[in-house]
Amino acid sequence: LGIVIAGVPVTTFSGSGAPSTEPGTVSFILRNGDEVLAHPSLAHGEHGLSADSPLPLVGAVGDPVLTAFARGKAGPVNPLLAATGLQGGTVTVDDKAYILVYRTVTSYDTEPWEVGRSFPRATTRRTYGKGVCAAAVTPWSPT
Repeated sequence: LGIVIAGVPVTTFSGSGAPSTEPGTVSFILRNGDEVLAHPSLAHGEHGLSADSPLPLVGAVGDPVLTAFARGKAGPVNPLLAATGLQGGTVTVDDKAYILVYRTVTSYDTEPWEVGRSFPRATTRRTYGKGVCAAAVTPWSPT
């Protein structure tokens, strides 16, 4: 038996995701929490990638919501989210609240991937009012 591995440029990988149907919704894949493996902003440019720096860091893709989340500035989400197998957080950027939901994947790489989406809180409430994201946006305090 053998293994076949295909090289896919980050720009192609980032452009191959399903487009969002809601304004402000962003799909992403983080590698090891700080390297961006896929993000819409990478679909049309390489952000200074090189052999020494094959993946951009979170702060280099121009997404303040993802940057705040990756830097640990996320608040808690409703515990009902944990029952879905998803993780997440809430961040506020420019006085607007955003929800991030993701799943950690450990089977593709030696480093974990966080595969997820961010949503503006107002859009999430309107679109997914009775679904998993409703649990994520319900105000909750761990105390």
